Amino acid sequence: NSKSIIKKSLQTIDLKTWQLEFSKLPEKIILKKDLNLPNNKIILLSVGAFIPLKNWTSVFKELKEIENCIYILIGDGELKEKYTQYVKDNDLENKIFILPRKEGNELKKYFKLSDIFIFPSLKDTFGYVVPEALISGLPVICSEKAGASSLISNSKNGYVIDPNKSYKKEIHLTIKNCKKMKLHATDSISKYTIENKAIEYYTIFKGLIND
Repeated sequence: NSKSIIKKSLQTIDLKTWQLEFSKLPEKIILKKDLNLPNNKIILLSVGAFIPLKNWTSVFKELKEIENCIYILIGDGELKEKYTQYVKDNDLENKIFILPRKEGNELKKYFKLSDIFIFPSLKDTFGYVVPEALISGLPVICSEKAGASSLISNSKNGYVIDPNKSYKKEIHLTIKNCKKMKLHATDSISKYTIENKAIEYYTIFKGLIND
Protein backbone atom coordinates (compact mmCIF):
# COMPACT_ATOMS: atom_id res chain seq x y z
CA ASN A 1 0.00 0.00 0.00
CA SER A 2 1.37 3.38 -1.02
CA LYS A 3 0.60 6.37 1.14
CA SER A 4 0.62 10.08 0.41
CA ILE A 5 2.47 12.41 2.75
CA ILE A 6 1.54 16.09 2.79
CA LYS A 7 3.80 18.57 4.53
CA LYS A 8 2.60 22.14 5.02
CA SER A 9 5.07 25.01 4.59
CA LEU A 10 3.88 28.61 4.56
CA GLN A 11 5.34 31.08 2.07
CA THR A 12 7.22 34.17 3.17
CA ILE A 13 9.18 37.20 1.99
CA ASP A 14 12.69 38.47 2.74
CA LEU A 15 11.72 39.88 6.13
CA LYS A 16 15.17 41.19 7.08
CA THR A 17 15.58 43.25 3.91
CA TRP A 18 12.01 44.57 4.22
CA GLN A 19 12.59 45.64 7.83
CA LEU A 20 15.92 47.29 7.02
CA GLU A 21 14.45 49.37 4.18
CA PHE A 22 11.31 50.07 6.22
CA SER A 23 13.32 51.39 9.18
CA LYS A 24 15.15 53.90 6.96
CA LEU A 25 11.92 55.59 5.88
CA PRO A 26 10.75 58.79 7.62
CA GLU A 27 8.48 58.46 10.66
CA LYS A 28 4.76 57.88 10.20
CA ILE A 29 3.75 61.43 11.11
CA ILE A 30 6.21 62.88 8.57
CA LEU A 31 5.03 60.54 5.80
CA LYS A 32 1.41 61.52 6.43
CA LYS A 33 2.31 65.20 6.24
CA ASP A 34 4.35 64.71 3.03
CA LEU A 35 1.46 62.84 1.38
CA ASN A 36 -1.25 65.24 2.62
CA LEU A 37 -2.97 62.67 4.82
CA PRO A 38 -4.62 63.59 8.15
CA ASN A 39 -2.88 62.58 11.34
CA ASN A 40 -6.08 62.05 13.36
CA LYS A 41 -7.67 59.20 11.41
CA ILE A 42 -7.11 55.45 11.23
CA ILE A 43 -5.67 54.54 7.83
CA LEU A 44 -6.72 51.28 6.22
CA LEU A 45 -4.63 49.95 3.34
CA SER A 46 -5.04 47.44 0.51
CA VAL A 47 -2.67 46.62 -2.34
CA GLY A 48 -3.42 44.52 -5.43
CA ALA A 49 -4.86 44.17 -8.91
CA PHE A 50 -8.14 45.90 -9.75
CA ILE A 51 -9.99 42.75 -10.79
CA PRO A 52 -13.27 41.15 -9.55
CA LEU A 53 -11.46 38.33 -7.72
CA LYS A 54 -9.81 40.79 -5.32
CA ASN A 55 -13.21 41.97 -4.08
CA TRP A 56 -12.25 45.58 -3.28
CA THR A 57 -15.83 46.82 -3.67
CA SER A 58 -16.73 44.89 -0.51
CA VAL A 59 -14.40 47.21 1.43
CA PHE A 60 -16.01 50.27 -0.16
CA LYS A 61 -19.44 49.08 1.03
CA GLU A 62 -18.27 48.29 4.57
CA LEU A 63 -16.62 51.69 4.97
CA LYS A 64 -19.78 53.66 4.25
CA GLU A 65 -20.82 53.29 7.90
CA ILE A 66 -17.40 53.39 9.57
CA GLU A 67 -16.33 56.78 10.85
CA ASN A 68 -12.93 58.36 11.47
CA CYS A 69 -10.98 56.32 8.95
CA ILE A 70 -9.43 56.61 5.50
CA TYR A 71 -9.02 53.77 3.03
CA ILE A 72 -6.13 53.70 0.55
CA LEU A 73 -6.29 51.22 -2.32
CA ILE A 74 -3.10 50.90 -4.38
CA GLY A 75 -2.96 49.08 -7.71
CA ASP A 76 -4.21 49.04 -11.28
CA GLY A 77 -6.42 47.00 -13.57
CA GLU A 78 -9.60 46.67 -15.56
CA LEU A 79 -11.94 47.94 -12.80
CA LYS A 80 -10.13 51.21 -12.12
CA GLU A 81 -12.81 53.41 -13.72
CA LYS A 82 -15.60 51.45 -12.04
CA TYR A 83 -14.00 51.92 -8.60
CA THR A 84 -13.44 55.63 -9.20
CA GLN A 85 -17.05 56.07 -10.29
CA TYR A 86 -18.34 54.16 -7.26
CA VAL A 87 -16.41 56.42 -4.90
CA LYS A 88 -17.75 59.51 -6.67
CA ASP A 89 -21.38 58.28 -6.80
CA ASN A 90 -21.38 57.43 -3.09
CA ASP A 91 -19.70 60.66 -1.90
CA LEU A 92 -16.71 58.77 -0.54
CA GLU A 93 -14.02 60.97 -2.08
CA ASN A 94 -12.84 62.17 1.35
CA LYS A 95 -12.67 58.61 2.71
CA ILE A 96 -11.45 56.37 -0.14
CA PHE A 97 -8.31 57.13 -2.15
CA ILE A 98 -7.48 55.01 -5.20
CA LEU A 99 -3.82 55.30 -6.09
CA PRO A 100 -1.73 53.92 -8.98
CA ARG A 101 0.62 50.96 -8.53
CA LYS A 102 3.76 51.63 -6.49
CA GLU A 103 6.94 49.66 -5.94
CA GLY A 104 9.93 49.49 -3.59
CA ASN A 105 10.21 52.19 -0.96
CA GLU A 106 7.35 54.19 -2.49
CA LEU A 107 5.06 51.28 -1.61
CA LYS A 108 6.66 50.72 1.79
CA LYS A 109 5.86 54.34 2.69
CA TYR A 110 2.15 53.47 2.57
CA PHE A 111 2.67 50.37 4.69
CA LYS A 112 4.49 52.54 7.23
CA LEU A 113 1.87 55.31 7.46
CA SER A 114 -1.10 52.89 7.63
CA ASP A 115 -2.71 51.21 10.64
CA ILE A 116 -4.64 48.20 9.30
CA PHE A 117 -4.38 46.06 6.17
CA ILE A 118 -7.40 44.54 4.41
CA PHE A 119 -7.18 41.55 2.05
CA PRO A 120 -10.73 40.46 1.09
CA SER A 121 -9.91 38.26 -1.92
CA LEU A 122 -12.51 35.76 -3.15
CA LYS A 123 -9.68 33.36 -4.01
CA ASP A 124 -5.90 33.56 -3.60
CA THR A 125 -3.30 30.80 -3.54
CA PHE A 126 -1.38 32.80 -0.95
CA GLY A 127 -1.08 36.61 -0.95
CA TYR A 128 2.42 37.97 -0.28
CA VAL A 129 1.01 41.36 0.73
CA VAL A 130 -0.14 39.74 4.00
CA PRO A 131 3.37 38.99 5.36
CA GLU A 132 4.44 42.41 4.03
CA ALA A 133 1.69 44.00 6.12
CA LEU A 134 2.46 41.94 9.22
CA ILE A 135 6.19 42.70 9.19
CA SER A 136 5.20 46.38 8.78
CA GLY A 137 3.26 46.11 12.05
CA LEU A 138 -0.21 46.13 10.50
CA PRO A 139 -2.96 43.82 11.78
CA VAL A 140 -4.60 42.12 8.79
CA ILE A 141 -8.26 41.50 8.04
CA CYS A 142 -7.76 38.53 5.71
CA SER A 143 -10.10 36.45 3.58
CA GLU A 144 -10.45 32.79 4.52
CA LYS A 145 -10.17 32.10 0.78
CA ALA A 146 -6.49 33.18 0.77
CA GLY A 147 -3.65 30.85 1.70
CA ALA A 148 -2.07 33.62 3.77
CA SER A 149 -5.00 33.43 6.19
CA SER A 150 -2.95 30.67 7.89
CA LEU A 151 -0.75 33.48 9.22
CA ILE A 152 -3.66 35.18 11.01
CA SER A 153 -4.88 34.44 14.54
CA ASN A 154 -8.23 36.05 15.33
CA SER A 155 -8.04 39.02 17.72
CA LYS A 156 -4.24 38.66 17.94
CA ASN A 157 -2.75 39.92 14.65
CA GLY A 158 -5.99 40.39 12.72
CA TYR A 159 -9.13 38.51 11.74
CA VAL A 160 -9.93 35.82 9.19
CA ILE A 161 -13.20 36.73 7.47
CA ASP A 162 -15.66 35.25 4.98
CA PRO A 163 -15.32 37.68 2.02
CA ASN A 164 -18.89 36.93 0.94
CA LYS A 165 -20.34 38.25 4.20
CA SER A 166 -20.13 41.55 6.06
CA TYR A 167 -16.93 42.02 8.08
CA LYS A 168 -17.78 45.44 9.49
CA LYS A 169 -17.60 43.97 13.01
CA GLU A 170 -14.01 42.80 12.45
CA ILE A 171 -13.00 46.22 11.11
CA HIS A 172 -14.48 47.90 14.21
CA LEU A 173 -12.74 45.45 16.56
CA THR A 174 -9.39 45.93 14.83
CA ILE A 175 -9.69 49.72 14.99
CA LYS A 176 -10.59 49.49 18.69
CA ASN A 177 -7.65 47.20 19.55
CA CYS A 178 -5.21 48.48 16.94
CA LYS A 179 -2.29 49.39 19.23
CA LYS A 180 -2.18 45.98 20.91
CA MET A 181 -2.66 44.08 17.65
CA LYS A 182 0.18 45.98 15.94
CA LEU A 183 2.66 44.42 18.37
CA HIS A 184 1.28 40.93 17.76
CA ALA A 185 1.44 41.53 13.99
CA THR A 186 5.21 41.91 13.86
CA ASP A 187 5.86 39.12 16.39
CA SER A 188 3.60 36.69 14.53
CA ILE A 189 5.62 36.85 11.30
CA SER A 190 9.14 37.26 12.75
CA LYS A 191 9.99 33.53 12.67
CA TYR A 192 9.13 33.18 8.97
CA THR A 193 12.54 34.30 7.71
CA ILE A 194 14.13 33.04 4.50
CA GLU A 195 16.77 31.28 6.64
CA ASN A 196 14.17 29.46 8.73
CA LYS A 197 12.28 28.55 5.58
CA ALA A 198 15.44 26.91 4.17
CA ILE A 199 15.90 24.92 7.39
CA GLU A 200 12.25 23.84 7.28
CA TYR A 201 12.58 22.61 3.68
CA TYR A 202 15.76 20.74 4.57
CA THR A 203 14.07 19.07 7.55
CA ILE A 204 11.03 18.07 5.48
CA PHE A 205 13.12 16.55 2.67
CA LYS A 206 15.48 14.81 5.10
CA GLY A 207 12.49 13.29 6.90
CA LEU A 208 10.98 12.05 3.65
CA ILE A 209 14.28 10.45 2.59
CA ASN A 210 14.66 8.76 5.97
CA ASP A 211 11.12 7.46 5.77
